Amino acid sequence: MDEQWHEKLKRRRLRYTVKQKDLACAAEISAQYLSYIESGKVSASRKTKKKLEEALETLHFQSPLEVIFDYCRIRFKTNDARHVIEDIMGIKLRHMAFEERGLYGYASKYFFGNIMVLLSPDEELGTLLELRGQGCREFSTVLEGRNKSWYEFMLSCEKEEAIFKRIDIAINDKVGMLDVPELMRKCNDDEVITEFQKQDMHASVGGLKGEKVGMGNTLYLGSTKSEIYFCIYEKDKEQYIKKGIALEDAEVKNRFEIRLKNERATYAMQDFIDHNDIEKTAFEIINKYVCFIVSKSEMQEIEDIRKYGERCYEPTDEWWRFIGGKRGKLKLTAKAEPYSIDKTLSWIHRQVAPSLKMGLELDAVNGTSFINDMVEQAELNDRHKKILAQLTTPINEIVTDN
Repeated sequence: MDEQWHEKLKRRRLRYTVKQKDLACAAEISAQYLSYIESGKVSASRKTKKKLEEALETLHFQSPLEVIFDYCRIRFKTNDARHVIEDIMGIKLRHMAFEERGLYGYASKYFFGNIMVLLSPDEELGTLLELRGQGCREFSTVLEGRNKSWYEFMLSCEKEEAIFKRIDIAINDKVGMLDVPELMRKCNDDEVITEFQKQDMHASVGGLKGEKVGMGNTLYLGSTKSEIYFCIYEKDKEQYIKKGIALEDAEVKNRFEIRLKNERATYAMQDFIDHNDIEKTAFEIINKYVCFIVSKSEMQEIEDIRKYGERCYEPTDEWWRFIGGKRGKLKLTAKAEPYSIDKTLSWIHRQVAPSLKMGLELDAVNGTSFINDMVEQAELNDRHKKILAQLTTPINEIVTDN
């Protein structure tokens, strides 16, 4: 019995990504003693077992999830770019860079880092704001600089009768609450109740084989061409591939993305504006479309099981915790990140720096200064100068007072 218990404890601790020393500290025992317990070298007393189990659950559910906006595409029924940028977004127009090149049929654009405003003389197209993942983080910095919230911004959009073309709401799982390969298996074994069609559920199997090969596992629920679908993936492996962040150091283990377009995006934002409760908005959508359940062999008769039609199903413990059982209230997280050129610097580090170093060493051997001369003679164009100004201007000077 003790052997089964200590193995189960260790498996849960590893699944929850709780470090051994943190669990030992929370349970008021030494890390060495916990190591002995998990390895089966000693048997824990009933009192110690209880303390370890309670401590593990407490550590597991300390801010396990966060909700963020990860993509916004909003169309305003005006061709007055200054009004959109200054009055609604709160950025002084003079700090935006301009290009005579747009997207989605728009003729030109203003941009500040990854914050993009697309322009058109066509009244039907109006003005389009697009914030991708990093753009949402940078816009959070703008909102913070104005002492505003995402809720207040969305409220301003509603007052302008803006059209929500696409909204992605991401739920970051910071403790490994979601087991993506297990969710993939459950879809395959029909251990899921969903409004989505079977043919619209598909998985991309990845993994780390050797050095940075594969992107981890991804599960899609719903057609990517529809107005609503979910994407669940292993964020820690994505960050390992893209940025070289060790899996154990990744802040986010998994991500559940709700991707909404057109009417679905409008309904979601109207609910958010009406209630100012992002958890309600996000999880009502999830609960409407999907529930992962225990297998038939694990099925139990309990009072709080989910009911669909005449058949009753019990959600798995992990899914129940994810959708709201045994965890605290979630709030919208700003995740503000100021505009930076980290991506450009990373590219220089990987692709350019080795060649520069070779050139400098050749200069040293030959007594020349070609590399330094090239850098000194290089001229910054207007776009470079504007980006440099954006990177060096304090946020309080960039944002408007309104």
